[in-house]
Amino acid sequence: MQIFFIHIGVREGFSGQVKATELIIDGLEEKGVLCSRALLPYFDRTERSSRLMSCLFFLIELLQGYWKLLLKKLPSDGAIHLSLGLTRFALIRDGLALCCAATFNPRSLRRVVALNGSVFTEWRSRSLNAKLFRWVIRQCDVVTCVGHSHRKSLQRLGVPAGKIEVVPNVCEYDGVPEAEVIAKQASSGGPFELLFLSSLTDTKGYPEYLEALEMIARKDGPPIHAVLCGPIMMDAYRKRFDTSIEAKDWIEQKVVSINQSAHIQVEWIPGARGPEKKALFEQAQVFVLPTQYPVEAQPLVIIEAMAHGCAIVTTDVGELPSTVDAQSAVILSLPTAVSVTESIRELLEDDELRLSLGLGALAHFKSKFNREQYVQRWSELIGA
Repeated sequence: MQIFFIHIGVREGFSGQVKATELIIDGLEEKGVLCSRALLPYFDRTERSSRLMSCLFFLIELLQGYWKLLLKKLPSDGAIHLSLGLTRFALIRDGLALCCAATFNPRSLRRVVALNGSVFTEWRSRSLNAKLFRWVIRQCDVVTCVGHSHRKSLQRLGVPAGKIEVVPNVCEYDGVPEAEVIAKQASSGGPFELLFLSSLTDTKGYPEYLEALEMIARKDGPPIHAVLCGPIMMDAYRKRFDTSIEAKDWIEQKVVSINQSAHIQVEWIPGARGPEKKALFEQAQVFVLPTQYPVEAQPLVIIEAMAHGCAIVTTDVGELPSTVDAQSAVILSLPTAVSVTESIRELLEDDELRLSLGLGALAHFKSKFNREQYVQRWSELIGA
């Protein structure tokens, strides 16, 4: 059997949508399933070239991608998996990609559309976005989402209940032993380890994280080593910065300001993968993601932090309430610099709370986010 995966090709930064697809592919290939992929272009919103030239290059890449999809031949028992973007343009781009891939292939191909965002939960059923969305869904056999509140939103938008399947995300890690969490969360006299890891679009909450560190730096306190990890992303959902240069200058100014403190040091790592990323999670006692990202669903970095027994500070957007609970995270409804500051201080001052949340996060991860079950679930959905 052959499965054909269609998703965006992000040149820089991290995409949870792409990572979720890669985890499916890795798991199915381990089972001996033949997987191939087509990458759709991701529009570059940075200022490295003129907007006209960026649009032109993007359009050329997109047309080339459609042509390759039209020529793609799959066996009759094959399947197409589309990771669907949820902006208005992405609905058109990805819907046309699914049409192209299916045009000269048999209708017996199983067609699965995967949703990794949550912006559709805010659409009105008669809106243009909802109509475009239903047009895409009519072309598929199954649509997956990451939580039950998303299922209800899909049904409200007119998606047949029989087409909807809930498949929570997982991550590449298996979970650390409890003994490692106990040792990590103990106060050892060394600096406390804090971590923010995500693509740096401002609605993910990195400004609130740095502003909180700056507020903590103004008063005496325990030694802290904080990490901001991620590349700057100029996506459609940013609110505070218009260019990557503006965001970069702001971050660098905040880092300099914070590092003037005698007890806090912060470093900005432009990105981490593989062993480097794993080491950051292993060291982190507190993981902070005060996200208000409009299309947030179930961030993989939260699941990764759970797998490493971090005490988590996050929010209630998207499917985060079904991912963490009061026993595994501090959940903020209004993530301001002040509320993030208060949450971090509480965790640093209360060793028992920090340990309890770390162990709670690990236990929740092991019971709910099993990678083997995830791959088996996808095998069944795709018919592998």
